Amino acid sequence: MLQKLFYYDFKLLEYIHLHRLKGADAFFEYLTNHATIINISIILLIFVAYFISKRRHFLYIAGNLSAILIITALVNTSLKLIIQRERPYLVFDSIKKMVDGGSYSFPSGHSAEVFSLMVGIFLLIKNPYLKILAAIWAIFIGYTRMAMGVHYPLDVLGGATLGASLAYFWVKKINFLKKHES
Repeated sequence: MLQKLFYYDFKLLEYIHLHRLKGADAFFEYLTNHATIINISIILLIFVAYFISKRRHFLYIAGNLSAILIITALVNTSLKLIIQRERPYLVFDSIKKMVDGGSYSFPSGHSAEVFSLMVGIFLLIKNPYLKILAAIWAIFIGYTRMAMGVHYPLDVLGGATLGASLAYFWVKKINFLKKHES
């Protein structure tokens, strides 16, 4: 059963990778290589909003999103070292490495990161347009990881589930930061 799941995982990756919009490769490569910097920049902009407006709510949001990203990175890296799934371009000749992938494949760190940020934004920010942008960003980065040949679909799904779950758990259960409206 597991072997069959991995077979379909590879076949879906192969389809996504081989049928990507090749004219957008440079754009995909740029965004996937800069996803972490962009995520951190989003949080830094929220900190800047706090320093400009002095509204403690911005500090609350930025502090929580920072904690979520740090926790997600630690848990994700630990799981990669435990599971040690090889990158698809190392296993299959039809998958070409188009960007650096780092260490192991499962779960996708980029997917965990963007989906944790997305869920954090969904839970901490009221603006529906920012929520839509966060969802598009998360889905897009997950896609680029497969299109660029560095993750299987199950890696992306695992990372997305991990990141979303950790963000939800942090905001709803653990959150030790006090919310102050002003």
